[in-house]
Amino acid sequence: MKKIIAAALVAALFVLPLAAKDNIGLTINAGAAGTVFSRHEKNSTQRAFLPGVDLQLKYGFNEYFGVYGMVNAAFGKKFSNKASGASAVDEPHDLVNVTDGQLGAYYNLNITDGLDVSFGLGLGIGGVNTRTNATKTTEEIFLVGGGLNIVFSYMLTQTFGTYIGISETIYTPVRDSKWIGNHGDVWKNSSVPGGKLAQSFNAKLGFQLKF
Repeated sequence: MKKIIAAALVAALFVLPLAAKDNIGLTINAGAAGTVFSRHEKNSTQRAFLPGVDLQLKYGFNEYFGVYGMVNAAFGKKFSNKASGASAVDEPHDLVNVTDGQLGAYYNLNITDGLDVSFGLGLGIGGVNTRTNATKTTEEIFLVGGGLNIVFSYMLTQTFGTYIGISETIYTPVRDSKWIGNHGDVWKNSSVPGGKLAQSFNAKLGFQLKF
């Protein structure tokens, strides 16, 4: 019995480091994303459903823990604007661009051979840009907050796999710049926040590379 236990311990010493190496080092996720962005003001809510792209970089220190950076860029041409007590009204633009980013740390859980799920918490940094050619109006909002990033990944080979995930970031708008005409013609004081709260939810699917 003692020999069996000793053999198991020796095997574990060799096998566990090899398993841990699968999650040590750089991982790149790249794919498509769908974004639901909401901006809440005192008496109204703006919402946009936008297609986009997802890019994530992760670096694992060991089998379980690491750091990550994530950016989603989504593009469209309208917001849905709903005032209190009224129906939603489409607000067309020539460009709506929402950028959602996170920098943080994650915990990785191995479910079965090749299948992992990681839970990340990070600082959120994002922005919204809208442009309307008819009125020559441009608006840029800078956002800061925090969020959650959950990713399921399955490795098809040692270096190549697929992933699916969701992320949600809650933001406080800290800078809102609007202007008509040239970029220097400021229309609204840039220190005025663009709403009380903003929220970005992303669903994503793509390919994963491990180095």
